[in-house]
Formats: sequence, C-alpha cells, structure tokens
Amino acid sequence: MKLKRFLLYSLYGAAAFIFFLIILFPEKWAARLLCEDINSGFEDGQVVIEKAVPIFPPGLKAINPTVVFNNGNKIKIEFLDLYPDFFSFYKDVTQIKVKGKAYNGTIEGIVKIGDPVSMPASSPSPTTPTTISSSSSSSAATAANSAARFSSSSQNNSSQIKLIASYNTDISARFADLDIRNLRSSVENIDIFSSFKMRGEVDCRCYSQEFAGVFIQDSQNSGSSTRTFTSCDGSGSITLSDYTVNSDNILLKQMGINKARFEAVDIKWNKTGDTINLVSLNTKGADMKLSLKGSMVIKIPEDNSTLDFSGEFRPSPSHISSFAGLASIAMLFSDSAKKGIPFKIKGTLGNPRVVW
Repeated sequence: MKLKRFLLYSLYGAAAFIFFLIILFPEKWAARLLCEDINSGFEDGQVVIEKAVPIFPPGLKAINPTVVFNNGNKIKIEFLDLYPDFFSFYKDVTQIKVKGKAYNGTIEGIVKIGDPVSMPASSPSPTTPTTISSSSSSSAATAANSAARFSSSSQNNSSQIKLIASYNTDISARFADLDIRNLRSSVENIDIFSSFKMRGEVDCRCYSQEFAGVFIQDSQNSGSSTRTFTSCDGSGSITLSDYTVNSDNILLKQMGINKARFEAVDIKWNKTGDTINLVSLNTKGADMKLSLKGSMVIKIPEDNSTLDFSGEFRPSPSHISSFAGLASIAMLFSDSAKKGIPFKIKGTLGNPRVVW
C-alpha cells in the first residue's frame, strides 16, 4: 500500500513539475540566450528569435527566428525545433537534430558542436603571421584575420588580442519546397525580381575562434572583452524550379526581354576560405539556356567582393523573334541557338559588369 501511494505521489510530482515547467518557462530569456550564443560568432548580421518554448520529445522550439544580414536582407523562418542528443553531452561532440518550416517548405538537419579547446596563455596574437599561417584550415585563418581586423591593435600597437579557445561545428542540412517570391537583386543598377521554389542540401564545417582583448567597439572602454569569429568551408547543391525573373526597367520592356522563365536551375558550389566556387549553374527553359561557372572572393565590406564568372547564353529561336524592330540585336543572336553567346561577369558584388 505504501509503495502504491509512493508511486502515485511520484507521478503527481512529476506531472506537476512538467506542467509548471511549461507554464512558467522563461520564453524570452531562453530566446535571448539562444540569440547571444549564435550572434557571438556571426559577423554577417544577427539572429532575432521572438521566443523559445519547451517541446516533447525533449527539446526547444524557436518561434519566428529571423536572420538579419548587414546588407538589410532577411531570412524569416516560421519555427525551428531543436532536439539535443542528451547522451552526446558526455562526449567530445554535442549533437542536435533540427527540424523547421520556412516559406511553406521544410528544413531538416543535424548540427554537431565540438567541445572548445583552450589555448595556452602564450598563444600569439592573430595579428602576427605565425598564428594565421600555422592554421590547419584556410577558414580558420579567415576567422583569425577577422579578429585582427576588428582589433584595436590595428590602431594602437600597444594593445593586442589573444586566441583563448577554438572549436568546430559541423552542419548538415536539407531543405525542400521553399517558396520564395519577389527576391530583389541588382545588376548594373537594374533591379531584378526573382520567384522560385527551392530544394537542396548543404554540408559544411565552421571554424570558430574565441579571442580576448580590446576590440574596436570596446576602445572607449578601459576593459577588454571576448569575441568569437567564425568562418566556414563547405559544399552544396540547389535546384530552383518554376523560376521566373522580371524587371521593371523601361529599356528591357521595350526590347521585350524584361521577363524570363526557367523550368529548373541546377547549382553546385563549394567554399574554401574566402573563395566561393560556382562549380556549375545550368538552366532549362523554353526561352533560353544558360550556363555559368567561376568564383567570388569575399572581401570586407561585402560589396568589394570580386567576381570572376564566365558562361554561355543560348536563347531559343522563339525568344530571338521577340527582338522585333531591333535588327542589330536580332543579328547578334541569329546563330546563338546553335553556338551560344559567351559572356563574362566581372567587377565587384556591389558593382558587377557583364562583358559580352
């Protein structure tokens, strides 16, 4: 009888604990902690989460997380469910399973976070060549360079920053049926709007390095602080289906080429250090075919990133006929259905140039 009563009280206590944990869970506080942890190593913008609530199986649901990039672009996610592998907490690598929903599509992935490795007190400053050149990864070197760039030691040689810890994060993500509408981009001061459905996969390793010292934003303060800098290497493939692109440019409208539609756009890419390589980009569509490959070297600020792409543009005969009254352009494209028209994209991300 005592055992039965004990079990009932235990069950009641557990149920009450779970109930009050859910009801009284500090949603804003948990969201703030998540944001602080992510933003500590995110140089390209910041992550904002409305709130975080507990879910079952044991995990955490991030409500309305938004990635806000420094250039003003945003990625809005409806929710992300985080399911930690609690057994991995006792290992060198912590594993978290991620499921979410964004733009009417799904996101799934696994994040593996390695334990931080503390550095000896004698670790040199990343402003010295030995720290950067001794790195086993070009992206780890990129993180060190970022730290050196933000260090106030660039203005005052008497202050230095020190590497105090480092860790790696492996990310494997899959996404499907993301419905993107009216995504704005600009080429040679011409606004272009794209709409498509997207699926693909991304695998990458991010190298994070934590530094202590006086940084530029801390220069007005007498004390030092710690900052984490992250850079990633990886690869992926993306397929855009039902891809439409249009522009409100008056000249393009008069030429009849302000709109285009592709059945599919297949993209393969990889990134090493500061260089993003476009292995291949191929389109399929009734209006035209397009192929592109090349690379972009990332620089700070991002608009200074250099472009080096080459490709081939092959409009269909029916699309060539849309150049009514533009004899010179029609003549240029007359043999393109067979041969294709080569072109290059040069310049910078902020000021790209198309060379025919």
